[in-house]
Amino acid sequence: MSETLYRKYRPQVFADVIGQERAVSLLQSFVTDERTPQSIILKGTRGTGKTTMARIFALELGVDPIDVYELDAASNNGVVEMRELINDALTMPIMSARKVYIFDEVHMFSNSTWSVLLKMLEEPPAHVLFVMATTDDHKIPETIISRSVVIALSTPTSLVLSELLDRTAVAENVILPEDARDMLVIAADGSFRNALVALETVIRATGNLPITVDTVAQTLSLPPLSFVRDVVRMLAYPKPEIVTEIATQLPQYNSVQLMRMVLTRVRMVLEYRFQIIKVLSETDKELVTSIAKDIAGSKVNASLLTHLLRVESDMLQSADPLMSLQAYLYGLLETVSE
Repeated sequence: MSETLYRKYRPQVFADVIGQERAVSLLQSFVTDERTPQSIILKGTRGTGKTTMARIFALELGVDPIDVYELDAASNNGVVEMRELINDALTMPIMSARKVYIFDEVHMFSNSTWSVLLKMLEEPPAHVLFVMATTDDHKIPETIISRSVVIALSTPTSLVLSELLDRTAVAENVILPEDARDMLVIAADGSFRNALVALETVIRATGNLPITVDTVAQTLSLPPLSFVRDVVRMLAYPKPEIVTEIATQLPQYNSVQLMRMVLTRVRMVLEYRFQIIKVLSETDKELVTSIAKDIAGSKVNASLLTHLLRVESDMLQSADPLMSLQAYLYGLLETVSE
């Protein structure tokens, strides 16, 4: 595997892009009606394909790669660099009708740099197009946003990430069991890039050995599915001795990953109960259906999901996520022991 999977399977045209139908449709409309805005902001979480979409857009516009310039704002955010870029933008393209400038992590620009760019956006040359990618559009000045078309990229769903992993595994002649794939989806945390990096890591680690759910968990330091299911059952049917046992085992695992895996299954229980989803993966089918059907006996409800989401939020903001999760379990232990 000489080339990383993320680079190898990076979309080359809009037809290759999955899970971003709205963004693709908007960008394609700019190509077909020839009324392309001169400044576009692509916003979205990490690994959703913002710079890839920018490159594809330039290609669809018929811009030769020699007239496409990429700048990492995290390391090139000074006034001098921006002034040099603006001076270069004033010159005509070499091979194309346009020059396209792609700025990655554009929210990292300094205030002085934004001021220089703003002057260009106020009266941009007809041949210049700026495409700005950001994970934090709130840090972009309103004066820039008001002169740009803002397109939000979706965070890929578990279904979309599963499709990507299945397709990549087939292309790589790798057998990827469903339960192992589901673990990779959890590790991806809503990122195309993370999903492919995780798959590549597991392929390299297992070598010629079969990929299993356990090898994925061990390689990526994820909690085993057996423990995740134990936690979900404990939440559904809390008893003092069970809560105590779970609390005792918590320090062995990554608490943030554990919470995400638990939340996924609690949400699945509710979605299956309310018939929002009707098809379940074999990985969690027995667990989810049994709890979903036990409306009267199970403690899994919308209130529990809301509570767990608050706990997860506290964990993400805490310097010690494990302690936040333990505090929740200790509170649950007090409740069930009364």
